[in-house]
Amino acid sequence: MPPKVSQARRLAALYEGLTGGDSSLQVTTVFERAIAEIPDGSITGLSGGKRLTSEIRKANSKMENTGPPTPIHDEMEEDAVDQGPAFPKPAGQVEEFFHGFCSCCFDVGIVARCTTPECKIAVCYYKPPNEACIVDGLELDVATFKCPKCILGSMDLIMNYTVRNYSNNMIFASMDPDPLLCMALRWGVSDKATLRMLWGSFKEQWRSRKHNLFTESLHMSMTSGTNDEGRATHRRINAFLDVKPNGRVLIAIHTHSDTDTGELCNSYSKDRATAYYSPIGDVLNYNLGTRFLSTLGQRETTKGLLLLVCGPSMRDPHYPHVEALVSNNTFDFVVGFGSSLLNPTQVMPFIRPALVSIFSAGLDPWDTLVKWCTLNAIALTHTSIIVIDREGGRTRARQLVYSTRRERPFGYIPKCGGRGCNSLPGDVVGTREDSDGPKGVHARIRLFCKRCRCHRWVDRPDWITHAHPFRPHYFVTPWPLTEGQISIAQGSDKEWSRINEDAGQEEIEGDEEGIEGDEDDPSDAEVMPSQHQASGSTSRKRRKRNDRKKGKGGSLG
Repeated sequence: MPPKVSQARRLAALYEGLTGGDSSLQVTTVFERAIAEIPDGSITGLSGGKRLTSEIRKANSKMENTGPPTPIHDEMEEDAVDQGPAFPKPAGQVEEFFHGFCSCCFDVGIVARCTTPECKIAVCYYKPPNEACIVDGLELDVATFKCPKCILGSMDLIMNYTVRNYSNNMIFASMDPDPLLCMALRWGVSDKATLRMLWGSFKEQWRSRKHNLFTESLHMSMTSGTNDEGRATHRRINAFLDVKPNGRVLIAIHTHSDTDTGELCNSYSKDRATAYYSPIGDVLNYNLGTRFLSTLGQRETTKGLLLLVCGPSMRDPHYPHVEALVSNNTFDFVVGFGSSLLNPTQVMPFIRPALVSIFSAGLDPWDTLVKWCTLNAIALTHTSIIVIDREGGRTRARQLVYSTRRERPFGYIPKCGGRGCNSLPGDVVGTREDSDGPKGVHARIRLFCKRCRCHRWVDRPDWITHAHPFRPHYFVTPWPLTEGQISIAQGSDKEWSRINEDAGQEEIEGDEEGIEGDEDDPSDAEVMPSQHQASGSTSRKRRKRNDRKKGKGGSLG
């Protein structure tokens, strides 16, 4: 039996297990089972670490790879080994036959290429029996072949072959995504599924174009940038940039952040007692190499960075380091999160398809993320999403939030402005709203403090705007916000009024009624005809109820 220990020490050991530490304290089997049941150890930040300096790294340059206590096999390793730096080509010629991708079925076969100049369409005419798109392929005159698109565009050409799978895909040139390098940098997280599923989504999109998809994974450590594995990785990713001048790049970092500085944890000390952290620029320089980052900064193709890291990494004092990666053109955009306790399982079902659309079809990062992340409230009720990009050569940052009248009006936890009131999150609630004006849903919300019984109507600031025309509870704010802007968004920038104890009973009852029911805030993002109609019927009911209260002599304030 393990020795009996205090509850405080058991909880400390449990926390150690949560954050991926290696506690020597023995705990009861109950706690061991509890730790084993935790599905994802990446939901917490770390505290008590130490800033990693070049002197520390130099002193430990020959130490063994000190990763988490339990070694994690990188699920993307075999992809990197299989593909290597050879970069196989999709199509080739064997005698007079060309094998490549068919513009109709998106599969590999013996293809006939359209002989019209500048036309890129190819249609397969020979595969296993009854599988080629052109039925009479053996009789096809490949030397004079014209594709269906060119034939349709001509008044003279007619079809001289039969197509088994005639579809719109042949009318438009085959979408052949640019080459893509997906690279994952991880430290201290036991969750392997998050990035595996992201890479799997890219593999599905590039299923018929595997020659254009390259995946790499590197587990960050004190020596990950200089050991044999790290140097081999550097050679492969540098070769990608050399051989694929139009290649797109996505870097995903999955790690913890220091709760005080926001810097990224990336190494353990030799005894694994200390977690070392560094600014994001140092982390990238060491693990990707200065040559890779320098070349990347000169590329004009799509370059993105996904930070699966807790919120302090996107706030001061670390935020300027992240913003610099966009302002210096290393990346076109960065996706981060505002939650102090990020759980990727809540956001990746929406981030993942957005990234696939961005890198396969070249869509705008911000518009695509808004489209996917406002389909349902799950992601944005867990964390706000922060996107840094450029507009007209200038760096900009925006935050996508979800507004609920009661808990998070305008996407922020309300705070009491009553004199001397020290309200806590949950003490202040939104009880009523005005959505009839030109600003649409949640244009004006009444806040009520249960602690001091004060209240105030708060107008939504002009710099908090609707993110989607038909999903009215999603909003966009600038990032980062000043202390003054945060106070305005929380409603604490002005003095609050105390409810009149003599004539305010109707008000108190109305507030409590608003607290109990929040019929104006849907759990999902419903597609509505307009922002103004979204809560019109509810507002009319409220006005009738308020009129009745006025008739009773109650004060509505």
